[in-house]
Amino acid sequence: MSESRRPGFTLIEVIVALVLLSVGTLAVVASGLSAARLITSAHHDEFVANAAATLADSLAASGSVGTGESVSGTIRRTWSVSLSPDSLIRTVQVAVVMEGARDSVVMTSARVMR
Repeated sequence: MSESRRPGFTLIEVIVALVLLSVGTLAVVASGLSAARLITSAHHDEFVANAAATLADSLAASGSVGTGESVSGTIRRTWSVSLSPDSLIRTVQVAVVMEGARDSVVMTSARVMR
């Protein structure tokens, strides 16, 4: 009795190869999803930072003093503008929070009044 082997792969080899290919494919998909989440979060953070900078600039230029809050959709802005006791320094503090963003942005600026 002679045993003849045919060229090719056994069923076990094919199954192992498919499992390894599946694991690799899942890793690539998972890293792509993670990158997409990070990009979305970065866009939110950039939008919030720009909103805070714009509000701080407009409050500093307006010359008004006081506090306020506004809510627009998923964005909440709070601010306060104060003068030092000698009325020489104007301090503007702005906080902007957006639902879905990782962090809120708080900006404080002080300007010498002349």
